[in-house]
Amino acid sequence: MPVGGADYLRDNGVRGNAFNTYAAGAYLVYRFHPHVRVAMDSRNDVYGPDLYQEYTRALTEPEALAAFLKRIDASFVFLEWKTDRVEVTLEALRKLGGWRLVYFDDFAIVLVPQAGPSAELAARDGYSLIDPTRYRPGPIPHDMAASFLDEATRAKRQSRGAFIARVMRVHALLELGRRAEALEEEKEIVAADPPLYYIFTYLGILRYSAGDHPEAAAHFRRALALNPLDRAAAERLQRISERR
Repeated sequence: MPVGGADYLRDNGVRGNAFNTYAAGAYLVYRFHPHVRVAMDSRNDVYGPDLYQEYTRALTEPEALAAFLKRIDASFVFLEWKTDRVEVTLEALRKLGGWRLVYFDDFAIVLVPQAGPSAELAARDGYSLIDPTRYRPGPIPHDMAASFLDEATRAKRQSRGAFIARVMRVHALLELGRRAEALEEEKEIVAADPPLYYIFTYLGILRYSAGDHPEAAAHFRRALALNPLDRAAAERLQRISERR
């Protein structure tokens, strides 16, 4: 359940009409009715086939999304970011422009308009460098690493310890040469053992890039135990095995 994302809406007084992923709709209704109206939830028959078709098109087509957001006068976007096709929806939102990521955790992301009633919230909480849906371990320009760390630290605090934010902290700390702090953060993540395979894949890639192959292999093996179809972990684990 996207509890953290809903708590963010509550704590910041975000109300109105939501464009949301299908499964999140029922929970938002449960938490906020009648102050929040969702675009869709699991009661398909209530919405009818025409609206449902419009909604499903909006999930994947920029023009349909723009029309749908305008039709419902969307106050915010609430997406479960690991669901099918959500990357297509987010890419459509980016093409439209005018929306700012203000919250994320391991399950949900919240975006609000940069103009209008949410402008102050967008300016205060908007992320400029980090985005869980686009994050992949790789080089961070050194002059941006400190700001990357600041945003990841804020996301960790705001989300009450989301693992994706903590991995981003490990990444930034390593980039800044603060290895002891990075390894302590990593140790805490591993001890918590989240059932999120990509967290271990990302930690493995970070360790692999640093030349710490035994530790990387351990992370990749854990990722594959959680998701045997994780190609990124399998390929890198194979590379490590071939080096021996």
